[in-house]
Amino acid sequence: MNIQKTSLASYFTAQTDDPYAEKFSADRFFISGTDTPTISSRMSVEDQLYTYRRIVIYLNSYEKIENKTYDLSASNPEVRVHYVISNDTTTLSPYVAERGLLKISFDPDKNVAEGTLDCTAKAPTGHQVVVSKGTFGIQDTGSNHEYLNAGTHNATGSASAHVEIPDYGKNFEYRSTNASLNLEQNHPELGKSWVVHTEDVGSRPDPHHHVLTVRASTSVVLNKTYNLAADTDKVQALFVMLDGRIDPFRPKSGQITLTSLPDPETAEGKIEATLSFTGISDGGITAEISNGILSVEK
Repeated sequence: MNIQKTSLASYFTAQTDDPYAEKFSADRFFISGTDTPTISSRMSVEDQLYTYRRIVIYLNSYEKIENKTYDLSASNPEVRVHYVISNDTTTLSPYVAERGLLKISFDPDKNVAEGTLDCTAKAPTGHQVVVSKGTFGIQDTGSNHEYLNAGTHNATGSASAHVEIPDYGKNFEYRSTNASLNLEQNHPELGKSWVVHTEDVGSRPDPHHHVLTVRASTSVVLNKTYNLAADTDKVQALFVMLDGRIDPFRPKSGQITLTSLPDPETAEGKIEATLSFTGISDGGITAEISNGILSVEK
């Protein structure tokens, strides 16, 4: 197994016993992480709107690796592998590989990773997923970021906010690099609703991957302020960190005011909003998202 010398068309395929991803074939990829690299691939689940499976590899340093095999025991400090079930508003606690083998080459200068993977991953509930015959080649090319180029980003506009996560020593500005806007006909809580999904993705020297998603029922009253913790039948929001960890922060308090929505029949017009909220992760970590501004249209 040799690192590619030229541009690599990214791929990650595997077999799993997950009934929704028996033939895992990723359609989005990135390599990110501030101090330690995160090598991530994501598969969109067929016939399941905004539902995904991810295989994420965490290495402990940006050192070059040449054709090395790792034992994926839970106590191995050099590498972790997670299997993740998510949609655009929920990320379940990851399945953590507790046995298996990862064979990998990684070139941090080219941001290229190639290898094979076989493992058994376990969720906190005890449920297991088996990943076999995994093979991957992923290149993060910076300005030609494959995570941005793969999949559908069908909207223009932006989202911005100030983010503070004291437990992680994080204090930064969220500035979206891409967006999608879609009308969902029958959300279980919101009914007919707009979902706007934005991402802020950056490569070295500032590698990061953050997500801000907002859902709004078509029945919301414009210019009315909604409580993001209480009015979940009208509005929902989620902030997710995907660099070095997978942490979804759901509002425990906060508010949003929508000043514009697209026409649900023609999809013409913008979704515009201001929002701020305190989010909490499954592990009890708190994130403060403030001064949020959203303006996106197809």
